[in-house]
Amino acid sequence: MNSNINNCKINAFQVYWTTPMKKAEIPIFYLFTLVLSALMWKTNNGESITLYTDKNFYKLLSDKNLLSVWDKYEIITEERLTDIDIYKYWSIGKFYAYSKEKAPCICIDTDLIIWENITSKLVGKKVLVSHWESVEGNEYYFNKDDSLVSSSEFAGDEWDWDINAVNTSICYFRDQKFKDFYVDKVLSYMKKASDNLPDEKNRELLFAEQRLFSMCYKNFYNDDKLDVLFNATWRPEGGFFVDSKGSRFKWDFCNIENNDIATHVWVEKRWIATDEERRNSFCEKVLLKLKEIDDNIYSTCFSLYENETCKLNISVR
Repeated sequence: MNSNINNCKINAFQVYWTTPMKKAEIPIFYLFTLVLSALMWKTNNGESITLYTDKNFYKLLSDKNLLSVWDKYEIITEERLTDIDIYKYWSIGKFYAYSKEKAPCICIDTDLIIWENITSKLVGKKVLVSHWESVEGNEYYFNKDDSLVSSSEFAGDEWDWDINAVNTSICYFRDQKFKDFYVDKVLSYMKKASDNLPDEKNRELLFAEQRLFSMCYKNFYNDDKLDVLFNATWRPEGGFFVDSKGSRFKWDFCNIENNDIATHVWVEKRWIATDEERRNSFCEKVLLKLKEIDDNIYSTCFSLYENETCKLNISVR
């Protein structure tokens, strides 16, 4: 299935950059999520997908016989990241990828799996992101009078501080000019703020990656009606979503068995990593999904998992 809108190919890509970790590593459950995410995109939305990574993680994938999952690899260098604290802004590899990709393009986070064809949802859209995130009473987003931003250009009246932030686990750009505008503003802010003391809640990172997105959109297009895949707002202070009618609901971040448009493992990763029973259950479900899509990749992943210390409860071959 071609990933095209009006005969224009969408460049799809993911980013997994281990340089800020200082070593190439990935938990087995997250590796399986990353693999399934790429394969599901290729199955339902496009013929190819690119992985932006580093030499060490590329070697890790090679050693595990998983290089065939992605169709193209781009090694992230630090040529555009000069004077930026990559350990503070550990997701900056995504902005390197944004700067290299040509619109129309879509970035799919490595912990997000899209289960169906979403190309029709991109028609006529300037951008598409996952969902809204509330900035009201949110300890993870600071306001313009905060010292972390009060001396920056974004404290000016031309920037809308009332618009909510967005979750960019899915991030589609139709226009090259807006993409470049957003990336330049983010990198400029990161350079100026790199000398600040680290913030324990990663507020500067979330500001740059998620709040600045909606603020840049409003500034660039003079419009606050940007498009989201899920018309809901995350309220992190309560750990729940609010739908378009104002009703609260929970999201099962580990659910990969129903027909939801997408699964975002997101905040659940920390609990999967520390809970063996939950981790085993999650891995087994992902393996079964992989078996439906690509038997060779499934066999490779099963062998990797078989070498782990945990026991399996699934039928293999």
